[in-house]
Amino acid sequence: MPLVLTDKDIAGLVPMSDYVQAMEKAYLEYGNGIAAIRPRQRYQVAIGEDRYHLTNIIAGAVPGSGLSAVRLSSWPRLRKDPNKTKIVTGPGGWGFIVLFDLESGKLLALLMDAVVSDMRVGATTGVALKRLTREDVSSVGIFGSGWQARANLEAICTVRKISRVKVYS
Repeated sequence: MPLVLTDKDIAGLVPMSDYVQAMEKAYLEYGNGIAAIRPRQRYQVAIGEDRYHLTNIIAGAVPGSGLSAVRLSSWPRLRKDPNKTKIVTGPGGWGFIVLFDLESGKLLALLMDAVVSDMRVGATTGVALKRLTREDVSSVGIFGSGWQARANLEAICTVRKISRVKVYS
């Protein structure tokens, strides 16, 4: 039976340092031609006058972790342009990550994607800072204060000893 976790189950379960380490490993494998990722696919359909439904699909595999995943998210919108900020018309979109074992193909888990996505975005920033900044960096500036900013700042503070943060929002 696969593991099924909600965002509530996932929140706080794994420290940001583990997310950063996992993303760094995935990027290294991808850069060495080992890991694979499909370009993001999006489509939308009209569901009424000025209302649309957007679906987002991302898939990839990291052999060193023994995992393959498909992220599928879906939400209603008021705008037709998929590249514009989504305006949710209802209580929010839904998203899931379907996690598979690479060796057996077995379904391992079905995870809600909001918390994992936030942490993944932040961890990517953490990897970039770890690789591209001096080790003695102690201050950081952030544009915005939303959900992605919080995860980004957490990852930044995971890879560098930050004593000063300036936020423009």
